[in-house]
Amino acid sequence: MNKPTAGELIRNERKLKGLSISKLAELTEVSQPYLSQIENGKRNPSYDIIHKIKRVLDIDFYLLSWASGLYTDAEYKDYLEQKEQFDSMTPEEEEEEYFNKQNKEFIFYDKVNRFRKRKYVQIEDFLNNQIEGFYISGHKLTSDEIKMLIHLFESKEKNYPKESELENEFKELQKERVQYKKRLKDAIENGKIMIDVDPYSEYDLD
Repeated sequence: MNKPTAGELIRNERKLKGLSISKLAELTEVSQPYLSQIENGKRNPSYDIIHKIKRVLDIDFYLLSWASGLYTDAEYKDYLEQKEQFDSMTPEEEEEEYFNKQNKEFIFYDKVNRFRKRKYVQIEDFLNNQIEGFYISGHKLTSDEIKMLIHLFESKEKNYPKESELENEFKELQKERVQYKKRLKDAIENGKIMIDVDPYSEYDLD
């Protein structure tokens, strides 16, 4: 399986659509120097950039992600096999598969959202709760005081993780959890005792 570079895919598709690199930069809202570096093989696009480019050039997301080194050969091969299987389905099978996929995606994003709320707590999520009372140094905050507290940080630099970063971090934790469970299973089978607290137990990674 010959692996193209991300730059080759983008350049070829851009030229097929008759777009200059400056026009592609305008349509994708990605800087021209950045796109030039990608096309010349000096850097690979991130997931965010891939999504922006895909919307304009309509390149297969998984193909471009694989070419960018974001998917392994094995992961891309698995995707192709699943795609081939899906393409051979009857309309009824497609509908069932679609709903199964939608359900899996809903569960995944629900878990990512709960992971986000657990690890990257946004104080305003709590302060805007009308049911609970909040106190600082024994003083219960009024509604106006809560608004003032939130307003105090509105002009600060925004460094909260992007959705794509949260998803990637969650997926990495899932992989680490699989490896941890494998090591634990091997230790038990080899008669070794691992007295260890599951370091991933506070997140729903399964």
